[in-house]
Amino acid sequence: MNRRYSIVGVSDVTTGFGSPEVPALMDSLARHFQQPALLIQPDEISRRPPQGPLSPRVDVEHVCSTWETYTPPYAIDYLRHAAARVNRLRPDVLVVFSGFAFPLLARLRYRPRLVIYHCYELASRDTRSKWVHRLLAGRVDIITFPETMRAVLDTQACQWRGIPKVVLYNCGTELTDTPVEPVPWHRRNGRILYSGTISPGVALSEYFWQEDTSQLPIDITGRIVARSDEQAQQIAVRLTGSLRYFGLLEPEELAQMRGKYAYSLLMWNPEISPNHRYAAPNRLFQSIQAGVPPIAAPHPQCREIIRRFDCGILMQDWSFDAFRQALHQALALYDTPRYRQLVENCLRAARKELNWEAQFRKLVPLIDACWNKENLPCAS
Repeated sequence: MNRRYSIVGVSDVTTGFGSPEVPALMDSLARHFQQPALLIQPDEISRRPPQGPLSPRVDVEHVCSTWETYTPPYAIDYLRHAAARVNRLRPDVLVVFSGFAFPLLARLRYRPRLVIYHCYELASRDTRSKWVHRLLAGRVDIITFPETMRAVLDTQACQWRGIPKVVLYNCGTELTDTPVEPVPWHRRNGRILYSGTISPGVALSEYFWQEDTSQLPIDITGRIVARSDEQAQQIAVRLTGSLRYFGLLEPEELAQMRGKYAYSLLMWNPEISPNHRYAAPNRLFQSIQAGVPPIAAPHPQCREIIRRFDCGILMQDWSFDAFRQALHQALALYDTPRYRQLVENCLRAARKELNWEAQFRKLVPLIDACWNKENLPCAS
């Protein structure tokens, strides 16, 4: 006998491989409504998903496909199966995560009482995406964004002016993570941690192995993304000496490791796409929550957070010279009263605002305001 789910989410990612705000939002909604929730997500061939429920309140179902992940045939297949499951369950609350899952709304045979769209990738990235988001906007009650400029750009391009919206920072943590106590500032290892995609050009990873920086104490973990296996091997060979490469770590292992570091490092090439320029990185908030001051490129959200809370070091721009200067500045500050202040400011910001509970509280008034609207039929 199927469990009755009042809350269903449809995601485009497998839990445990990024976007921890997805399970965090589902768990918060289950707590808020005191009802069980179900998260539908892809069963990605290249990634082994965590087994079992996300929490006592949130179950997971995986949609399998024979098509290669995220190709157009895969998207059609995934949305067809996910929509059929939603139509059978008929939840009161539906949460759609990202533009990849957004077209599912066109397949619904009923109107959920509350539809939340968590728009964590730019909806206005191309003409087709803008058209789809405009067409189906009337089927959404609340839109949440991870970053302010993305909200502005999408609201204008997709004509979303009449829909309630809120920015929720990507402060979610994996529900299966064991809580990690921050390491005292004077017991750190003095090194800089970079965790993320290793890709020349896209993530500016070529900065690591330049002569002026290759001897700095930097530890690197993440997936190497290259044009070929040969190029990937060449990149791996360069991550030697003072640069230490740990491969791709499990999220919980990375969480245990992060707090031992003096700093974390965040940067993307802003010229690749607006998503890269207006980055909304989980790693920024995970670092701050661990009391590890970030060294960040001046992406608008990174700049806003670091300046507002005085909790890290901001590069002047995205150039190699700015990267090198910021790293040397950070290392010079290590183990000084100023470094201690940065650590304390991180922890204070995390307690006050940069945590998921504080972010979800911003959404609650919108949920309460929308909850009692009429239940309207969905157009076929």
